[in-house]
Amino acid sequence: MSGVTSILPELRVSQDRRPHVTRVTAMGIAAAVALALVAVGVLAVTRSGDHRAAAAPSSVLRAATPWERTDLHAVTQPVAVAGNRLLVYVGEAGKFRLVSLFVGSGVTAWALNASPSMIAPGTAPVTTVIGGTVVFLQPLAFPGAAQVVAVDVESGQVLWRSAGGFFSGWPQVCPDDIGSVCLSGRMASAGDASSLRFDVATGRLGASVTAPDGARELAPTLYGSEQRNPELLVATSGGKIAWQRPLDEIFTMRGASTDRGWNFDRLRHDKLYVGSVGAAPTRTPAGKPAMDLARTATVGLRMSDGRLAWSDSGSYYLCNQLPCAGAPDPGVSDQAAATSAGARVGLRLRGTGLVSWSRRTLEPKVAANARGVIEGFDPATGKTLWTFDVTKTPDLLAMQPVATGPGGQISVTDAKGAAVLLDLETGKTLALPAKAALACTAQTQYRTKVAYRTRLGNTHRHLGQPAVFPCTAQGTRAEGPPPGATWVAIGGSRLAAWSDSTGVYAAPMPAT
Repeated sequence: MSGVTSILPELRVSQDRRPHVTRVTAMGIAAAVALALVAVGVLAVTRSGDHRAAAAPSSVLRAATPWERTDLHAVTQPVAVAGNRLLVYVGEAGKFRLVSLFVGSGVTAWALNASPSMIAPGTAPVTTVIGGTVVFLQPLAFPGAAQVVAVDVESGQVLWRSAGGFFSGWPQVCPDDIGSVCLSGRMASAGDASSLRFDVATGRLGASVTAPDGARELAPTLYGSEQRNPELLVATSGGKIAWQRPLDEIFTMRGASTDRGWNFDRLRHDKLYVGSVGAAPTRTPAGKPAMDLARTATVGLRMSDGRLAWSDSGSYYLCNQLPCAGAPDPGVSDQAAATSAGARVGLRLRGTGLVSWSRRTLEPKVAANARGVIEGFDPATGKTLWTFDVTKTPDLLAMQPVATGPGGQISVTDAKGAAVLLDLETGKTLALPAKAALACTAQTQYRTKVAYRTRLGNTHRHLGQPAVFPCTAQGTRAEGPPPGATWVAIGGSRLAAWSDSTGVYAAPMPAT
């Protein structure tokens, strides 16, 4: 499980919902840091992963048949639950809802108002399910206020509601108590507590933690304090503070702060938090704010005491933006994800040079002299296992997503200019066939009526999970389900479901 966000200028890219869009990419986490002083806006990247299949009762659904819901602007990928439901967050016309769809037909089973409360707009929604219960935030009348709500996934019936509060993190299954959900925020009924947990069965508020001046979640059980001078990293265990350390003792580059973005994972098998934060922007020779690819660092922190297990200067953590082997989907929180061992091989970008952006389009401009490699590394030690030159794949230098293959490989250009599929666990490559079936992405956004306020201004725009669509090696749209789509077993066949920028779709998966 993970936490990821970043700061961007005011988003000016409208949703293109026409079916002939060829290729759209999203801006990555550290890549956006350089524009933090230009204006306000937030963006981050998560990936689409292979959700676990849910078996639909064969007595109800006899065969997989295609359907589409072009009336829904989904901002998350579908999550299969209860054998016959798909859950998606939908954001349009200033409204934000959690919607349950029947697997076999796409018909709406139920829809409930939802809220991002006071969560940073660059933190994409997380779908949280424990057994037959889905937990989310529901708005209250006061701007930004919300309740934690649990509902039955099949009927949509409310099981319990918390008292009102202002929340800075999406509910997620607590890794140290998989019968509870944890989130950061403030509730009058919880006193000064800023890390909250609720029993899923009863809604009872459990042991909660107070961090200096409040906190926001960076990864499960890891928080960034709202205190500055110094800014702190704070870890919890069993509902108590385990340790807290000044962030600038861990990340020594100038201007390091979670205010400029973060990307962290909690790796259970190595008992480490692994990740990066953003640094102060620099400027191009023309005076434009830019990100210095070398002014970064990736660290491994021991969960027990916050001490450095290892530190790697000049690199930025890429899991969650790219599909790291063994890592759960960061857009879904359930008991399996909470107890996941985590990534077997970590990924980081090591680069030099500057990346800047157009204020109008947010298109990145990678300096002509920029260079970079992706490194696969051992999360326990930080030791590099393999490297691959991505200088000729500018999307990765700008920390944008690239097309993925059926096995979670990514489509890249090697140092000789050849298109290849890169295996992110081994670092090995295969030639990319011209007719390869790939999954491309398009960034999604939704607007809220309540503005999110920052020291740089206000924004109504929030980031969703990337839309996904089937594409060719040339990046043009293709037919059929994209690799990595959610799939559900129906009778003797399988139905794939995915959220595109043009709607929510389902289609039978080809026989293998």
